[in-house]
Amino acid sequence: MVGKTQIWRRIAIVAFFILLTSTLRHLFYQDYFRPIGDKEVFSNLFAFILNCTGCLIFLYLCFNPLKFELYGFVSFLYSSELIIDVPTCQMSVCMYILCIVTLYVRGLLKTHTERKITGIILIYIALLCTEIRFGLPIFINSAVTKTGYLLVIAIIILFLFEKVRNLKELSEPQILNLTKYPNLTERDKEWIKIVLSDLKYTYIALNYNLKEGTVRNQMRKIYKELNVPDRIGFLSQFSGCKVISTEEELLAWKSRP
Repeated sequence: MVGKTQIWRRIAIVAFFILLTSTLRHLFYQDYFRPIGDKEVFSNLFAFILNCTGCLIFLYLCFNPLKFELYGFVSFLYSSELIIDVPTCQMSVCMYILCIVTLYVRGLLKTHTERKITGIILIYIALLCTEIRFGLPIFINSAVTKTGYLLVIAIIILFLFEKVRNLKELSEPQILNLTKYPNLTERDKEWIKIVLSDLKYTYIALNYNLKEGTVRNQMRKIYKELNVPDRIGFLSQFSGCKVISTEEELLAWKSRP
């Protein structure tokens, strides 16, 4: 069975080669050296730099595939360029939605949610308003079309999230079974429970008479063992789960009525 890390690694590899092929094709046909239109903001040189940046990011993701925020960063860069310079391109909407979804998946919208959502909407409106320079008819048509795409995709995502949430409610309570990770020490398991209690590394350092840097380094190793990228990814995936530390606890869990 292919694990989550391998799936995302393959996605990153495919994205890297697609973007690299596109970049080399534009170089071959000298598209990056052609003059830009009168109303375009970004030069073709910027497009070249953006594609090279995307290639480097996806190459990095081939080795660190669970850094989901990087997918969002790349999506935001491309969506911004497309919204500003190509008002007829609807791919920009999909990329902007992808940026928002990655923020949600990484758990970055759990705190100050309303402010962050408001900021996301205001940024989108600001980007959209740059299309006024193409003329009012083009701006209105683009704004209505893109907003329509945005609403349809958002509704689909909301339905999917609602379906997944209902399935989770009907299924058994989720657990974090630490007995599957033999490399974890008893202290590691205690630290995992502390982090799940939403306490800071400072608390662990004080209670175990260690430097905070030492705690951070060890937690990175623990996250790697659990196949999550970092603290945010760990909390996003396992927050609310019951922690099973020993075989006895696992047996008691399985034999519960």
